[in-house]
Amino acid sequence: MEIRQEEKELVPYISLLKSHPLPHPERWEPVKRFVRFPVERVHIELTNRCNFDCSFCPMTRMTRDMGFMAPELARKILDEIAAEQLAEKVVFHIMGEPLLHKDLFAILEHGKSLNFPTTLSTNGSLLDKKTADGMIDAGLKKINVSLQTPDANSWKYRGFKGMSFDRYRDRILEFAARAVERRSELEVRILVMVTKSRPWLEPYTSSVDIINNDDQLRDVMVEWTNRMYDLADNAGDRRFDRKKVLEKISDITT
Repeated sequence: MEIRQEEKELVPYISLLKSHPLPHPERWEPVKRFVRFPVERVHIELTNRCNFDCSFCPMTRMTRDMGFMAPELARKILDEIAAEQLAEKVVFHIMGEPLLHKDLFAILEHGKSLNFPTTLSTNGSLLDKKTADGMIDAGLKKINVSLQTPDANSWKYRGFKGMSFDRYRDRILEFAARAVERRSELEVRILVMVTKSRPWLEPYTSSVDIINNDDQLRDVMVEWTNRMYDLADNAGDRRFDRKKVLEKISDITT
């Protein structure tokens, strides 16, 4: 097998990587030769545990042990990323539900103390007014709410029996309403799943049916756009233009 020139240039660094501890600055030299820093973001998985059992989630195939990252390790990672200027922001998301981590707010606050933008992805089931206050106070910049299943019919794919879809939806809206009431700068994003057949969704597309065409996608986005903008209107917040957003939705395709 032919070895590429880039791989040959890494050979001298192998012994260095083995002989120096992870935080040692020289360990980063091989990487810095091939990656331009800061990168856009670094993902940190605080836990791979989740209170959902979604039929479309790769966690159904995960073989790793379940657990939680020690808060000391999370703070150390943030310190190193900030000190080395490795990324523009940190995203708390790979597998699992970050809100299950009991030290989440403290970890977010540590990022805030470093003037480091943080983003979090969540399934949304643990959101409420109190959670909104905690995240805003801890300096969270953006939250991605993986709504994914936007109605009672598709809710069955989440594998969560302790809550109805209506209650799930209302918790997300309660969280968003509090963020608006406080005139916070927290960006709240709602994500839905398009299951239109495509190779990367196999083998899930054969058993999961959520959004499969342009009309379905636009209907869901219009519904949730109006829900979110109603919250802003009710709070007297005129910072956002609903009309412009709705006009953009009319051109969206799957």
